[in-house]
Amino acid sequence: MADKSTTPMTESAGIPQLDFTTFPNQIFWLVLVLLLLFLIVNHLAIPRIEGIARSRKSRIEADLEEASRAAAEAAAIRKKTAEVLAAAKSRADEIAAETRAKIRDIQEQENIRVGEEIAALTAASEARINEMYDQAPQQIEAIVASLVPDIVRSILPQESKNSYGKGDSR
Repeated sequence: MADKSTTPMTESAGIPQLDFTTFPNQIFWLVLVLLLLFLIVNHLAIPRIEGIARSRKSRIEADLEEASRAAAEAAAIRKKTAEVLAAAKSRADEIAAETRAKIRDIQEQENIRVGEEIAALTAASEARINEMYDQAPQQIEAIVASLVPDIVRSILPQESKNSYGKGDSR
């Protein structure tokens, strides 16, 4: 019998994994290894992965909340900036209007002052012209009176004066 016990082993020259007599043993170890692998993955790897996923999710949610809050703050700042800008523009318009009004007042005052100066100068000039106009006939008479003897002497010859003087020797 010793021959027969060694014969089946020596007679089967195929792959031992495909030997049907060892299938139950291989299936047992396969199930055992898969069960251990499942337990290790289920109790060690999956909780760690879930923890990492939860922390990532919470970080993402926190970042999204922070971004949302920052966007709200930026919108509030934009709104406040627009309000401040509008107030500044309004104030600048008021200052410009006040300045234009002051300039207009100063121009009007200067126009009035210059007009008064011109009126005073015109009145003084007219007074001088009228005075000159009133004095003109007297000055013309004085000029004529001083020039007539010179004109008469230049028109009348000098000899005639001498001849009149000679003939009249009485």
